[in-house]
Amino acid sequence: FPIDDRFRVRLPPPPPTNFEWIIQAFCGLSKAKLRMKDYDGALTAAYKACHLSRGRDPTCWEVVAQICQECNNAPREMEALRNIFTLQEVLEGEDLPRDVANRRRMQGFRLAKLERDVSA
Repeated sequence: FPIDDRFRVRLPPPPPTNFEWIIQAFCGLSKAKLRMKDYDGALTAAYKACHLSRGRDPTCWEVVAQICQECNNAPREMEALRNIFTLQEVLEGEDLPRDVANRRRMQGFRLAKLERDVSA
């Protein structure tokens, strides 16, 4: 069946290619701050990476989800995980490497658990 374009998720245009390095730098900064237990700084850096990627880089959302899981912020973690799966649906044609596919499977389990906990 053809998909009606009114129901497709529309993404903003991809970031300029020369932004990749700074997006990865902010992701790295957020992981470093997370290890130092600076949750606010880690979340700020991760959201900057998401902003620079225009929300199109699942890696940025993975970092946000990891930070939120670490600091027990279930609503934001669920939002980040849902963004990952929304992007995966939109970018469906890409074959995922095995390690990424395994991470997505674990993230799917985590999202299901959070949704069960919220509804309970």
